[in-house]
Amino acid sequence: MKKRMGFTLVELMGILVVLAIILLVTVPSITKTFQGTEKNNKERYKESLCDAARTYTNLTRDRDDVVQLISINGKELELSAAELIEAGYLPDNFKNPKKGSTDAGTKVKLKNNNSKVECVSYTGL
Repeated sequence: MKKRMGFTLVELMGILVVLAIILLVTVPSITKTFQGTEKNNKERYKESLCDAARTYTNLTRDRDDVVQLISINGKELELSAAELIEAGYLPDNFKNPKKGSTDAGTKVKLKNNNSKVECVSYTGL
């Protein structure tokens, strides 16, 4: 009698079941990790944009719109990422994490809140 080499159908089905269980366990955690990374990238992007905008207002106090922002409580000023890049407050390769490119449409709104300049909103994210 000749001995056959290979796996039976039951053995192959068992391997597929084990692989399916491994995928069911690992895929959700990998997805969650990527989502957390995207959220962190967006938060870091917003922080960098806000820091650059505040630095801009501190170093360009001779502009009328900045003077008004600093001196009038409740006054708001909107700056685009492109303006901050052009002025040298952000690097040329500063990229929007959502779009993956340098985006001129991304803006930060600053507001004077009792003589403290704060970032209150972002558009284009």
